[in-house]
Amino acid sequence: MTPRAAMLAALSGAGMAFLTLNFLLNTFAHPVVGLVTLGLVLLFYFGRVKPKWGIPTALVVLAVGTALSWLTGLAPQGPLPQNSLGWHAPLPAVTALWHGLTSGQLLPYLSVILPMGLLNLLASLQCIESAAAAGDSYSSRSSLMVNGLGTLVAACFGSPFRRRSTSATPRGNAWARGPATPR
Repeated sequence: MTPRAAMLAALSGAGMAFLTLNFLLNTFAHPVVGLVTLGLVLLFYFGRVKPKWGIPTALVVLAVGTALSWLTGLAPQGPLPQNSLGWHAPLPAVTALWHGLTSGQLLPYLSVILPMGLLNLLASLQCIESAAAAGDSYSSRSSLMVNGLGTLVAACFGSPFRRRSTSATPRGNAWARGPATPR
């Protein structure tokens, strides 16, 4: 039996890593935009400096970051793609998923899939334990079943995020981009 404090500490550490690590890496990947806006946030919130005329500090940081993104070329340029705005219902991509599973493209991803599946299981158990610490008790079996079924159903719809290139995927295959990417 794992002590409650140990499970909750791991939950908070994983939450901090997932919520902040990507933003921190992006800050250092584009230092002109990232470090200037980080400096402004630190100056405004910890240095107790207030912008003139009562302008909200978050608006100043967003305006400076947006301007720097456009000036350095990080912001998207060119015309807006046709039909990019509007309601686009998710469509099942079961055939693309089945093709990926049966054509031998699953094996290169097992080193990511298995640890992420285990992490998902542990995070679900930690959330159940966290709820129990707050006085709410949930059945572990039903909670894990709903989480697993939701993950399986979501996998049939592909990723909602478009990939810009396939250079980071093994063999640069089209299936790795996911069915949401137009060809």
